[in-house]
Amino acid sequence: MAGKEAADAVATDVLPRSDAQIRIGEFQHAGTEIRILALGTVLTNATKGRLKLEEITILNNSGIALQDLYVAEAIIQALAS
Repeated sequence: MAGKEAADAVATDVLPRSDAQIRIGEFQHAGTEIRILALGTVLTNATKGRLKLEEITILNNSGIALQDLYVAEAIIQALAS
């Protein structure tokens, strides 16, 4: 399974507040080339998520497991339609 080190972008509901947080926090294995995106801006098309169809985007949700399940269900429903 791909991890943050294999991703082209990470979408998150809480952006890191500084470069230090990126280096030592949740994104420490992401690498320097990865794009870290605010999930809200991707969902509203203010920011482009994937730039190419082949890109991998990881969701890093800082919420509770119930939120993760809701997001997963929404993705599955969107793919099914």
